[in-house]
Parts: sequence; structure tokens; C-alpha cells
Amino acid sequence: MLKKVLLVDDDPNIVLLCRKYLESKGYQISTASDGLDALAQIKASKPDLIIMDILMPRLDGYQTAEKIRALGGDYRTLPLIIITVKEKLDVLFENLGIQCFLTKPFKIEEVGRQVELALKPAAG
Repeated sequence: MLKKVLLVDDDPNIVLLCRKYLESKGYQISTASDGLDALAQIKASKPDLIIMDILMPRLDGYQTAEKIRALGGDYRTLPLIIITVKEKLDVLFENLGIQCFLTKPFKIEEVGRQVELALKPAAG
């Protein structure tokens, strides 16, 4: 079964780049242009992983991450990867259970590598 990835970014160029690359790697991709759209999609069809920008209209990435975690259950550990122009946000992301963050501009191969790592079954 294909792993579902939700891309959340208001920059259509970033969405297109990530979508094409991840689809070529065998992931099922859905998109949202802001946090409110993302929350609606998350509730309707739970993704296996979310890649999200921080600076977005209506509901930014911080608020969206908080609302995702507040849903409880499996949503508390749903893998989140942040792509942002902001730097030095490690502490804030740790508090929200963010798997990693990548600073724009980024290499698309690094996005693919982080998705693969985040979706890898835990060794045990």
C-alpha cells in the first residue's frame, strides 16, 4: 500500500517540485495551501506523514502543528517534516514533536531522504 504524504505550502512551486519528486518515489501525494486546508484533509484521510511550511496564510505551521498534536491518539506521533526559510528553530520543533526541519532553499533529494527516514518502521 502506498504511503500517503500531505504537502502543506502556499508556494505552488515548492508543492509542484516536492509532489513530482515524491510521486516518482512511489508516495501518494495530497496537497493543502494552508493550515486550515491541511486540518480538513488530515481529518478526512489521515496521511502517514506531513511536510509543512511555517509561514502560510490563515493558519501558520506552528498553529497547525499544535492543532494536529491536540487531536490526540495517533496524531500525537504523526511524522511532521517542516520546510521553512526560518533558522535555529530546533527547540520549538522539539516541543511539537517535529521529526526534522529543512531550511529553504533545500535539495529535493534531502526531502526524499527525510521522508524515507520518517516513514521507516522502528527497529525493535
